[in-house]
Amino acid sequence: EAIERATREFGAEDPETLSIRNSRAVLLLNMGNIVAAEPLLQDLWQTLERVRGPAHSSTIRVATNFALCAEKREAYADAERIYRQVLQVRKNAAAKLELSDVITRFNLCVALHRQPGEIKLAEALVELDALLDVAGKMLPADNWRLAVFRQHRGIVLRRSSRFADAEIEFELARTVLEKRLGENNPRTQSNYEETALLF
Repeated sequence: EAIERATREFGAEDPETLSIRNSRAVLLLNMGNIVAAEPLLQDLWQTLERVRGPAHSSTIRVATNFALCAEKREAYADAERIYRQVLQVRKNAAAKLELSDVITRFNLCVALHRQPGEIKLAEALVELDALLDVAGKMLPADNWRLAVFRQHRGIVLRRSSRFADAEIEFELARTVLEKRLGENNPRTQSNYEETALLF
C-alpha cells in the first residue's frame, strides 16, 4: 500500500518510492522468501543505476541485498560476482572509503571461502589480509566487526589445515566479542562453535 501511494503521489522513480520498494524486498528476504525478493531487488538495482548512478549509496545498498539473495541460495559464485562489481564501481568512481565498502569486501571474502576448492580459499585469505589491513586503520582494535573479520580469517586458516594459526585468530576474536557483545551474543556463540571445530 505504501508503494502504491508513494508511486501515485511522488512518482515511480522518486527516492521515497524506491526506498519503500527496497524495504519491502528486504522484508521478504528476511522472511526467507528469496524467490519473491530476488527479482524485486534485481529490478530495483537496475532502476537505481539509471536514476541515481551505479556508485550511489542507495544503489550499492540494493546491490548488496541482491548479492545476499544469492548467498541465501548458496550461489556463492554469483554473490562473488556482484560484490566484485560493486567494489569496482566504487573504485571507478574514486569514492571515499567508507565502512560500507569494508563490509562489502568482507562479504566478498565470505562468498569466496564458502566456495569449494583451494584456489578460492587462497583468494579469500589474500582478500582477508588486505581487508584487515584497511579495517585496522579505520576501526579501533577492540571493534566487534574487526573481530568478526579476524574470525573469518581463522575459518579460512582452519580449512587450509593451518590449525595453530586459526586458533590464534579465533582466540583474538573471542576476547573482543566477549568484551563487546557478551558471551550469549550469537556472534560470540559462533566463535565458540568455529573454535570447537579445531578439535
